Amino acid sequence: MIMKPTTTKYLEIKELRKELYLQKITYKNRIVQLNAEIAAHAAKIKHLEAYINQAEEGLDEEDKFIKVM
Repeated sequence: MIMKPTTTKYLEIKELRKELYLQKITYKNRIVQLNAEIAAHAAKIKHLEAYINQAEEGLDEEDKFIKVM
């Protein structure tokens, strides 16, 4: 029968590894969340750009000149 060591040092290392593993998962999940937020903002920007372009198409040359100034 194989027995695992139960020294204090071993248990400390085991606990630290467990904590490290949980932190890695937490940070990976946070990265996924931030990437989703970035994608949502990028989609919103694209939508606003399309809205602006559509609005600009209805302007005549004089309105475009005023808009630039």
